[in-house]
Amino acid sequence: AVALGAAAREALRLADILEELLGAARDTLGARRPPTGSKALDEALGRLAQAIRAWLAALDTEALSDSDHRRMREIVTFVTQIDQAGSVARRILLPHAAALWKDGQPVGEAGVDELRALLDRLTGNLRAAASLFMTEDPRAARLLAEEKAAFRQLEEAATRTHLERLRGGAAEAVGASALHLDLLRDIKQINSHLVAAAAYPVLERVGALLPSRVVEADRA
Repeated sequence: AVALGAAAREALRLADILEELLGAARDTLGARRPPTGSKALDEALGRLAQAIRAWLAALDTEALSDSDHRRMREIVTFVTQIDQAGSVARRILLPHAAALWKDGQPVGEAGVDELRALLDRLTGNLRAAASLFMTEDPRAARLLAEEKAAFRQLEEAATRTHLERLRGGAAEAVGASALHLDLLRDIKQINSHLVAAAAYPVLERVGALLPSRVVEADRA
C-alpha cells in the first residue's frame, strides 16, 4: 500500500509537468516563437513516467491483494496516458501553435482568444483528471468523460467552418483556418488521453463503461 501510494503521488507530478507544457502552448499562441524549456519538460515527463513503471514492475505481485492489483493497473493507465498526452503537447501542439505566426498567416485575435480559452478548458480538465485519479469519484468521472463529446462537437463545428472557407476560395483565410483546425484536433487528442487516464478506469469499475461504442451491423 505504501509503495502504491508513493507511485500515485509521483504520477501526480506528471500532471504538473503536463500543465506546464500546456501553459507553454498557450504562451506560444501570443508569441513569435515557442518558449524555451519545452523539450526539457517533455524529456522530464518521459523519464518520470518510465521510472514509475519500473518501480511498479519491481513490486512483489504475489503479495498484492485484488484491490492492490486494480490500483496498480489504474496507476499504469494514468501514467501511460499522461505521458502520451505530453508527447502530443510537445511534438504536435507546440509546433502548430508556433506555426500560427509563420509565413504571414493571417491570425485573427478572436481565433487566438478561442484557442486560449480551449487550452484553459483543457487545463481545467487536466486538474480534474488529477483529482479524480486520487478520489475515484464516479460522478466526477462522468463529468470528465462528457468533455470528450464536447471537444468532438467543437471540432465538427470548426471543420464545417473550414469547408465553407475552402468553398469561398480565400487562400489566406483557408491557411489560417487549417492551422486553427489542426490545433483544435491536437487539443481534442490530449483531452481524450485525460479521459482515458482517469475517467474510464473509474467508470469501468462501477460498470458504467461500455466495452465498445460501435453498434453491431445486425443490430443497427
